[in-house]
Amino acid sequence: MLREVLVDKENCVLCRQADLNSWAKTIKKIADRREWRDVLGGRAREQFLERHTWRQRAELVLGGLV
Repeated sequence: MLREVLVDKENCVLCRQADLNSWAKTIKKIADRREWRDVLGGRAREQFLERHTWRQRAELVLGGLV
């Protein structure tokens, strides 16, 4: 489910879940790069509003019934 929504370096930054060093480096990179952080956040918000609200999900499901 998450892979249909999250795309690494397009709308998020993914890390290996068990690699704490990777998490720390990624958090520092995001904290240090405001412009990059704002771009990722903006894309994530746009994609959410376009594709993943309850209304869009309902229209997708119900659209096949009409």
